[in-house]
Amino acid sequence: MSGCPSDEPFAEFAAPKSSALSDLRTRHEKERRERRALWLLLAILVAASSLGSAGGTSLAAGVSELPASLGLATAGALLGLVGGWLIGVTSWASLSFQSKRPALFNPMSQELVKGNAWDKLTVWLSAWGGIGIALGGFFGATKGAELAIEAAPDSILPWSAGGSALGIVVGLVCWLVIRRRSSAEQSAPADPGRM
Repeated sequence: MSGCPSDEPFAEFAAPKSSALSDLRTRHEKERRERRALWLLLAILVAASSLGSAGGTSLAAGVSELPASLGLATAGALLGLVGGWLIGVTSWASLSFQSKRPALFNPMSQELVKGNAWDKLTVWLSAWGGIGIALGGFFGATKGAELAIEAAPDSILPWSAGGSALGIVVGLVCWLVIRRRSSAEQSAPADPGRM
């Protein structure tokens, strides 16, 4: 009768369990890694958007406008990040209040804010922050060229917007490569011969 599953009904409870303290440390370490990854993403997006929009502006207006465009593009990207976060928080609060209504009128908002999870809010704020970074970098670079040549022709706008969009795409690709590489290093077994 030792092979019967009914003989060992409590076998899963007899397995050694981790302590609450070790679970807390593991959770805190995971949260720390996720926070680092988010800040790395935002820093890469600010740098890539600023460089892309300033580069596009300097291609259209001349290389002499690069310092002014780069400085104001970086300032604009940082202000755009804050503005994007404000819009993201405001829209999240609006969706949260709308989720109190019956599902017939707004099924998307009820599903999005269900449980009011930090993971969903972090993704929501990152998306709005990325939009703010792209727009802020674009407007900053355009304003930098406008101040440098004192009258920005309309031909600068598409170059600056294209550079900012290209910078965001390149920044996202770089971040994904870095993230994939770091997760591969964490999941790889430790080689005792390599130090």
